[in-house]
Amino acid sequence: CIGPSPFSDVPASSPFCRNIERLVFLEITAGCGPGTYCPGNSVPREQMAAFLIRAVLPGNPPGVCAAPPFPDVPVDNPLCTHIEELVARAITLGCIGDNPGTPENEARFCPTNLVTRGQMAVFLGRAFLALP
Repeated sequence: CIGPSPFSDVPASSPFCRNIERLVFLEITAGCGPGTYCPGNSVPREQMAAFLIRAVLPGNPPGVCAAPPFPDVPVDNPLCTHIEELVARAITLGCIGDNPGTPENEARFCPTNLVTRGQMAVFLGRAFLALP
């Protein structure tokens, strides 16, 4: 880290500290709780949406969620606007549930599912590299 670590659970000697410090500076993350970042935790899809949209757009998306972008993302979800913005930018198409091919499974976001490295590659490619 350039200065002291921004989080109590990220030592300044951590190989991740400088990157995390930059994410804080750019307001892409505020951590996972008061004064913590949880560097060993996995990221749920709804939090991944917030990271990506904050990186693509400075600050948070304006306004409130107009309508649920997916049936499993209610408008009162604090990350709904981020997910809504992912949809508007064609960064996400949703997730496929246990019964592919059925409408109720293909029209979901699965906000609490963890993001795999393969899925993250797709999200980053769509968000920053204009990949389909």
